[in-house]
Amino acid sequence: MKLYKYLMLPVLAALTFTACEEEENGPSKAIIPGSSEIVLPAAATSQNVTIYADGTWIADVTDTWLSIDPTSGTGTMDVVLTADANVTDLAREAKIIVKGASTLNDIEITVTQKMDRFRETSACSVTEAVALKEGNLAKLSECQVMATTKGGFVVSDGKSNIFVQGTASVKAGDKLTLTGDVVAFNGLTAIKLEDAFVASSSEVSYSSAKEVDLSEAYAPGKVELLSATLSYNSGGDLSIDGKKVAAVYNPTSEQNEMAFHKVKITGYYLGTIKDVPAILPVIIEDIEMEAIPYLQFEIETAEFKNANPNFGTNHKFNAKVGGGYIEYVPDDLASSDPDGVWKMDLSGNDPRCTGPWPGDYWDIVGASPVKANSEFKIQFGSRVSATGHKYWMLEYLDGTVWKPVGQTKESTDMPDGENVEYTHAMNKDGGTNIIVDETFSITKNMDNLHVRFRCVTNWQANGKGPLAKRNTGSARLAISSDGSKGDASVVAPQPSILITKMGDGAATVDPEPEYANIELSTNLITFEGTPDAPKSLKVTSDRDFTLKSTVSWLSLSEEGGVADNQTEILVTCEPSELTTLRQGKIIIKSGDSQAEVNVVQSAAGQILEPFISIVGGNELTVKGEAAEKTVTIQANVPYEIEVVEGAEWIAAAKVETKALVEMTDIVLTISENKRSDPRTGAVRVYNEANKLSAYLTVVQEQSTVILARWFLDTTTMDGYKDTFGTTAGTLDKVAGDGGQYIEANDGGSGRITYVQVDKTGIDVDNKSGRWTGGTGEPYVVGAWKGDYWLITAHYEKGIPAGANIHGFFSTRTSGSGLKYWLAEYLDGTEWKPLMETKKVTSGGAEVEYNIAHANTANFKVEFSYKAVNASKDVKIRVTAVALDQANGGAALAKPNGGTIRIKGNDGLSPYIEMNL
Repeated sequence: MKLYKYLMLPVLAALTFTACEEEENGPSKAIIPGSSEIVLPAAATSQNVTIYADGTWIADVTDTWLSIDPTSGTGTMDVVLTADANVTDLAREAKIIVKGASTLNDIEITVTQKMDRFRETSACSVTEAVALKEGNLAKLSECQVMATTKGGFVVSDGKSNIFVQGTASVKAGDKLTLTGDVVAFNGLTAIKLEDAFVASSSEVSYSSAKEVDLSEAYAPGKVELLSATLSYNSGGDLSIDGKKVAAVYNPTSEQNEMAFHKVKITGYYLGTIKDVPAILPVIIEDIEMEAIPYLQFEIETAEFKNANPNFGTNHKFNAKVGGGYIEYVPDDLASSDPDGVWKMDLSGNDPRCTGPWPGDYWDIVGASPVKANSEFKIQFGSRVSATGHKYWMLEYLDGTVWKPVGQTKESTDMPDGENVEYTHAMNKDGGTNIIVDETFSITKNMDNLHVRFRCVTNWQANGKGPLAKRNTGSARLAISSDGSKGDASVVAPQPSILITKMGDGAATVDPEPEYANIELSTNLITFEGTPDAPKSLKVTSDRDFTLKSTVSWLSLSEEGGVADNQTEILVTCEPSELTTLRQGKIIIKSGDSQAEVNVVQSAAGQILEPFISIVGGNELTVKGEAAEKTVTIQANVPYEIEVVEGAEWIAAAKVETKALVEMTDIVLTISENKRSDPRTGAVRVYNEANKLSAYLTVVQEQSTVILARWFLDTTTMDGYKDTFGTTAGTLDKVAGDGGQYIEANDGGSGRITYVQVDKTGIDVDNKSGRWTGGTGEPYVVGAWKGDYWLITAHYEKGIPAGANIHGFFSTRTSGSGLKYWLAEYLDGTEWKPLMETKKVTSGGAEVEYNIAHANTANFKVEFSYKAVNASKDVKIRVTAVALDQANGGAALAKPNGGTIRIKGNDGLSPYIEMNL
């Protein structure tokens, strides 16, 4: 019979290792070849092939030009095939026949030897080969390898160079002869490799490289050594003054570490790819880090307008360089825009927002990772209309903390309002740009750079007071000022972020926060327009604390207090001369904690005007399970509550208020979110008579989060076989996971690895290795006590303490595989049993286990536990704890051919999920 490779390997996975130890001393009943078809070059050669068998076997060949050694053996062995040179004009074929206990078990290995297509071809030098035509045969006499890359290498005869396409075990300095076909490659003459033969090796001596200016057209028509000074960009692009002029051919990860550096590159020209020269480097000299664009935008041009016809609906435009974007993100439209004035459009080819509001921001987001201790320069221009918002804060995300870009200041022109911190103030004329030109550095490694320009108060740029709601004022990013309203000579740069120093990636570690327990006698103080006396505020904290008023019309009798002592503070309010209500805050800081007391004063000589507000903000985020949440409403008029249509999963009781300013708690009853994604609803608190409304947006997270999920079967095998030993397997005795893994491929993020003990002195028969079976399942041969499967999941948003972790996996051994295993999960620094454990005596000692394999049956594990400690990772390990065999055989003295696998092909793929 003839077994083709794609049929043979699944049989090998399912049969070989379950039986190879059963009857080693008798003739084989099952024989499988490592390869059923072998192709050899025309030259005399030798090659190994593995014979898998469960007993004794003999082998022979069908032609004299082929021989094998040994011709017999027991169990699994490597045999050496030796072929004479084929000097004929035809390819030839022979077979290796391997026999066991019965002719029904005989197997054939077909060996094909290529013809010597180059027998009549005269040897030539590289210089002569360069002159050959496409389609010719080339037999190169001795030449030297000058540089290698994935999929090819450059050879030279000292006068000329040529690129050889194909893979061969060669390195720079090797002297070799080779054969191949002459082909066209990127506009050059190249050789498609047939065979290469290394004769010797010596140190490479490079000739003087030709200094070239790649800002000009460069296409010499041949492979030559060049030298140029340029900027090395991400992905191997090479640029001058921001323009791509060349590219590294097949850049390595080590070479890509030069990104954002000015370099002198010496390498071989390999033709033109996508209109720029391709260079195979031999030397890259790092000159210096330079200011390289991380993000560059182009606005205020016809091209920008044509490229962004949908800005009015998506509020977003992409970078011209860097792959990032800028987006305008509005805040709280429901309550701040009752007139529907807010809109986005392009005005004069500038991105513009009409009706900005505190909390809105321009969001500038990069697409590339950045290293800790990198430094950046950000530039752009902006302006608002006269009735637009004056004060804005420029911030960047460092780890999880937003930090200001540039020097923060405190507003001074808001005597009757709440002063704010800001970094940039807009011009009051409504037409003159401000220019942002700031530098900053990050202390954390980030997946991407994130900067925002945020509106911090509703104070108008013209100084005419605060706004009660969004108006028709505007805010924009701009290059040219509006000459009809402001100073037209103030021209801003195009929006950009430059990297001025590449960090070393050594992220700083923030100290653990010192939280305090702050208790307040009240979180709301009210005054009439003409106060008759101070009001009392009592503060207690388990740490020393400080107090500060955010407005000038409030004064405090104390500046702070000491830990564990109640401090009474008298709050004095100045009489109001305004015709409208005003508000301020008292900020209490203790350790890294902060509390706020809202202070409200009515207009001059009056009580408070009608109002309704939701204490703590207009958004509530809840977990996925059913729950009741208490929300505090602050109002001085009666009000009703209704659930906005479409959010029937929220229920709210109706209440009324009667006091001057009353704080009332309402309870929202929220049903379980059984969907796999979050959902959003809203509750309206309103008084129809006074036309007052406040909206609470409720965001409910999904009840179940898929942390990691795998799909293991034959249809998806190609997606992970190359990372776990492939179907041919990887033999390995070294302690650890061997760098091999199965990535989660059906949702979430996680890996399955197999970690083994050092088997150098244990595995005397070379059994140990990792395989991906023909069924698409990872399995291991030669398991030993102390080895373990490690199944992990990673959730960047974090797994909170108390989260319910649920999951499943299935495992199976062959009959001669190890029987007893212990499944555990990591909680903090402690490994805990995943299921109830039992004890058994093995090898004279008592061992604890919770998985006991029975011959070849699947062992299904469905687990649930509650995480005691917060983390970003789930780790499950399944450890071999004894050397007893699953079929009841004697404890092993050395690794055998038994297997252990993680199942998947019969609908049993692993997963890990979290229920919040």
